Order: sequence, then C-alpha cells, then structure tokens
Amino acid sequence: MDIVKDSKAVPVYLHGNEGSSPRPLPQLVLLDLSLPKVDSITVLEQIQQHPRTQHLIVVVVTSSAADQDLLACYDLGVNSYIVKPLDFQRFVEISRQVGFYWIMLNNIPDLLF
Repeated sequence: MDIVKDSKAVPVYLHGNEGSSPRPLPQLVLLDLSLPKVDSITVLEQIQQHPRTQHLIVVVVTSSAADQDLLACYDLGVNSYIVKPLDFQRFVEISRQVGFYWIMLNNIPDLLF
C-alpha cells in the first residue's frame, strides 16, 4: 500500500513526471475528502478526467455526512462513500473490509488496468 499525503502529488503519483514512466496503477484508491493543499473534489475530477485513471476504483473516506459532499462525489463517479467512524480501530477494520471487497471479491475487466 502506498500513501500519498499531499493532494498536489496525486497526479504525479498516478501519471509520473515528464520524462519518467508512470507507475502501475493501484487496484484501489482511498480518497480522504480532507486532503491538505488542494480540494479533494479537484483530485477526484483529475482522476476521472484522465483516460489512464478514469476507471480506477475510488472509495471516498470522510468525516462528512453532508448530502452535498455525498452527491458531489457520486456525480464524479466514486464507487463508494464511507463516513469514517470516530474510533480508530473501527476505521482500521472498515478499511480492511473495503480492501477485501474491492480487491478480493469484486471482478473488474483486465483491460481496465
């Protein structure tokens, strides 16, 4: 698992720098709506608008249960929207379950990656 903490680094992580080859795409992106420096909705738009990443599985994790955030994310094509529990151990367990479902149980066409 790789963690990209700065939202400005997400495009470089997914697409590479000029002159460098892009790395293999992740099987799953967990996107926190509270990323520093750039609005996470902007990051989601960048993921969805690029042909290389538009089919990535994106699960939003957030502390926001606001309908406007939920609708904005689904309008941009997220696969799932999860409100983070306050208890860290519960969050870890939910993260494991999310990973298990999207990586182990869910079937996606090979040609997407």
